[in-house]
Amino acid sequence: MKPYSDVEIGICVGKVKDKFFVAKHAVTEIKDGQFSFHRNSTSIQRESEFDGLYVIRTNVSAERRALADVVRNYKRVADVEKNFCTTNTALLDIRPIHHHLEDRNCLF
Repeated sequence: MKPYSDVEIGICVGKVKDKFFVAKHAVTEIKDGQFSFHRNSTSIQRESEFDGLYVIRTNVSAERRALADVVRNYKRVADVEKNFCTTNTALLDIRPIHHHLEDRNCLF
């Protein structure tokens, strides 16, 4: 079996980091066809301070918003998403309709 190149190892490591969202908690090193990693304890500790809390981040400045407004608007978005899912259930028997007109067909 041939050894993996640094690029091949990097691609595999990237897939794992993306799948499990661990990039911020692991320090990786790929060198000379070898892979090593260790836990970033500072990052892990910092994130553990938020355990049990729900954080809502907004780009609206503090002068232009009230905390209650941010929470209320977030809940409204959640309601819209929930209602959208309800309209797309099998109970309504909705499906896409595919149609075309001959003068709109274009072949590449």
